[in-house]
Amino acid sequence: MRITTGLFALLVVVSAAGCTAQNLCNRIAECREEEDIDVSDDAPAVCVAEYNGALDALNANDEEECRALASAQLTLDACKTGLSCDDLFEADLGKECDEELDDYEDAREKVDGDECTPQEN
Repeated sequence: MRITTGLFALLVVVSAAGCTAQNLCNRIAECREEEDIDVSDDAPAVCVAEYNGALDALNANDEEECRALASAQLTLDACKTGLSCDDLFEADLGKECDEELDDYEDAREKVDGDECTPQEN
C-alpha cells in the first residue's frame, strides 16, 4: 500500500491528537481525584471523544485559520500534560506553557467570528 504525502501528514496529526487527548484527559482525571472530586470511570474516555471531535471539526474546515487553531490547541495541550495539578487548573498554567499559550491565543484571534463552526454566516 502506497501512502501519499497528504495522507501521511493526516495520519501523523491524528496520531498526535489521539496521544495528546488521552494524556491530557488522564491527567485531568488524576488531578481531580487528587482534589477529592468524584470522577467517573468513563470520564477520560468521554473527554477523549469530545476532544478529538472538536479537533476533527477544526481540521475539517477549509479555512487555514481553523487548522492552525487545531494545531495550536494540540501544542498547548501537549504542554499541559506535563504540568503539576496546581498549574494545570490555573488560568496562566503556572507560567509553564507561556509560549504555547501565546501561540494558541494568537491563533484564536486570527479566527474570524464563526468561520470554524457550521453556523458560519
